[in-house]
Amino acid sequence: MLGLLGGGGSVLALPAFLYAFGEPPTSAIAESLVVVSLGAGVGLAARGGAGRVDAEVVVPFAAIAVASAAATARFVAGVVPAEVRLALFVAFALASSASMWASAAPGAAAAAAERRSFTAAAAARAAAVGAFTALIGAGGGFVVVPALALSGVPVDEAVSSALLVVCLNAAAGFATYWAGGDVAVHWDVVAPVACAVAAGAALGARASAAVDARLTKRLFAVLVLVVGVLVVAKELPGVS
Repeated sequence: MLGLLGGGGSVLALPAFLYAFGEPPTSAIAESLVVVSLGAGVGLAARGGAGRVDAEVVVPFAAIAVASAAATARFVAGVVPAEVRLALFVAFALASSASMWASAAPGAAAAAAERRSFTAAAAARAAAVGAFTALIGAGGGFVVVPALALSGVPVDEAVSSALLVVCLNAAAGFATYWAGGDVAVHWDVVAPVACAVAAGAALGARASAAVDARLTKRLFAVLVLVVGVLVVAKELPGVS
């Protein structure tokens, strides 16, 4: 999904670490950041690297998102209860599902603005993406792609640009957690998942030109909706 659409890795990675491997929430979030950063980097390289990135918009967007992710991981994440962070993750997953389904509708891909610009609204979105990355282990690709498109970046460039932002953003969040030394990361669990995600990101990027993007988006929207419902069922008292 990262290679095809510029987002989606974290929505699946976090539940996998939580429920397939039994990781505690704080570890699962940090481990998701490793996987998402690596997958986004591989996906970007497979799509042609930084040559397909709109630097004029992406550089300030990435700088704000990375700073926000680092600050949130350092000063905020530690005081937010795990239950709240999981609730935020579910909200993010459900919103991503709705956004992805809507973006697959005919005519949803509006023409890019004539002049590319980085606005105050784009800066606010970048800060929000960074904060969510650190709190819930989500790279925010589904937010970054439309945010860049609204700033006048063509959709194809927006996907590559989003991969760069997600890669840097997730790496900054993880580095801050790691530097703090109070989050356990189980590399024997992370390594196989990271390798699988990296391989999938490379394949997705290579296949992006041949795959029906609308069908892929709708299938993924359904998958993310199911994941969100399963997380609720697991975590809500009296449901699981």
